[in-house]
Amino acid sequence: MSLDNFNQKLLSCKELALTFALFYLPGIIMPPQPTGTEFNRPDFLALMIIMGLAEAGMILYLLTHIGARSPADYNIRKPAPRDILFGLLSWLALLPLLVLAALLLVLIMPHLPDEALTASLPPFRWYYTNYQLLPFVLLACIITGYNEELYYRAYLPVEFFRRGMPFPLAVLLPVLLFGAGHFYQGKAGFVMACLLGLYLTGVFRIAKNLNVPALAHGLYNFCVLLASGIDFERYLSPYIE
Repeated sequence: MSLDNFNQKLLSCKELALTFALFYLPGIIMPPQPTGTEFNRPDFLALMIIMGLAEAGMILYLLTHIGARSPADYNIRKPAPRDILFGLLSWLALLPLLVLAALLLVLIMPHLPDEALTASLPPFRWYYTNYQLLPFVLLACIITGYNEELYYRAYLPVEFFRRGMPFPLAVLLPVLLFGAGHFYQGKAGFVMACLLGLYLTGVFRIAKNLNVPALAHGLYNFCVLLASGIDFERYLSPYIE
């Protein structure tokens, strides 16, 4: 291997390490277990928005200023009306699954033994009730959806593939990394994130446009937060007793 090739590979590894630190280091150095009520605080939402813009800005800077790359190589395009339409449809396709999951939890959980119930529940759940902050929550969710899709669905698979990784592994490994980023929610959070990652990967591969899964991802997060403040068992208990 020539010195130039070695330097290129070293620079390439440094870039991956830099982006990995940008996306994972804040979660490592922050307190490991959130309380679940953070989305009710404006300072937390402001931090999410700033961090999301910083992460997305770093990836876009790398793609436009380092090497012979362009955003189009990663299916990153300016939003168009049809992207919004397909993003909304992709999000709507997730809603029946969320409703089914909520119903199953309400129907099954009361009949589980205490040990099984404890093992099946995540260490915590998000709990959002401060509806005065709703516009900022929506903005934070959309930005988070975009920056995570930019990294896990657009950037990482292409970069892994460019470095010689087989294409199926280059696509699936970011799904696992996406799931690992949600391990603070326990095993259930990891599995749910992986399933969501697989779905969004399929949407991205079909649409060939980052805006579609990014919008679906952001709206999914927003709906989960809205649902977190609803006591489903209270409202459904008259129908299942």
